Amino acid sequence: MDIFKTITDNIGEGYYTEKRSKFFAYAHHVRTADEVKALHQMYKKKYYDARHVCYAYRLGADGAEFRANDDGEPSSTAGKPILGVMLSNDVSDIAIFVIRYYGGVNLGTGGLIVAYREAAQDAMAHSEIEYHSAFKGRGMAFSEVREYQWGDDVRSMDWNVTARLRAPYVKVYEEERELTVVLLVDVSRSGLFGTAAETKRERIAEIAAVLSFSAILNNDKVGALFFSDRVEKFIPPGKGRSHLLHIIREMLEL
Repeated sequence: MDIFKTITDNIGEGYYTEKRSKFFAYAHHVRTADEVKALHQMYKKKYYDARHVCYAYRLGADGAEFRANDDGEPSSTAGKPILGVMLSNDVSDIAIFVIRYYGGVNLGTGGLIVAYREAAQDAMAHSEIEYHSAFKGRGMAFSEVREYQWGDDVRSMDWNVTARLRAPYVKVYEEERELTVVLLVDVSRSGLFGTAAETKRERIAEIAAVLSFSAILNNDKVGALFFSDRVEKFIPPGKGRSHLLHIIREMLEL
């Protein structure tokens, strides 16, 4: 999995109420379990008078690292429904906290599951979705300097700006990743067969063109190797529309 779905650093907030019980939900973009622990402690202190501070998190491109915490609620009535919201939205590197203020009326197992799920889903609905690369490491392209936010890597601190403005600022880098796509295209005489409307070679050219345009739009390099019973031609990977059209033209003429 090269790309996975997550949320931005902006906190998504949600709310649900049932029988005077109030549920406040907060969705955070997180990268490590330690960040989740710190956020949990922060919410426990902030909502010290709340009955429960339940949460779930999911980490990694494949979401293989996850946890659900019921914080005293009946087993699987809080953390698991919150985690289910993440699974249904197919997001990772995310933690959702739901704080419950007890309203004096028991909701029952089914009522709790619905309440925690709806609160988490509302926070999810108020979050901004973005896509991240599964490849680790910082991009090298500098984007901007902005004020420090909770969860920022302290190694990105811009100490000069911080000292000048007397407030913490971090450098932001654009995540960049370049792939090299090489098309292996069969240009043997078998490609001349097909239907009255289209030959195999024309269909191959169409598929190759779609893949190539997709790569070019992602700023990746595209090359091609044409073969029959031997290598007929090799076009080194390159960028740009003219390079792509050159590949397609050679594909149709061979």
